[in-house]
Amino acid sequence: MVRRNKDLIEKLDGLSQEIIVAKSAWQSGHEDNNVSGGKIDKLTVKNSTSG
Repeated sequence: MVRRNKDLIEKLDGLSQEIIVAKSAWQSGHEDNNVSGGKIDKLTVKNSTSG
């Protein structure tokens, strides 16, 4: 049981590192659009109104 917990904790650590990297990459790519709400917000608004 202890070994299984250790493996799961290592997997979680790896995933959290990937999330941090992806989040920082996304933020740096969308800094210009933060003032107008961002590209993703505009896309979801278009999709929800057309649906």
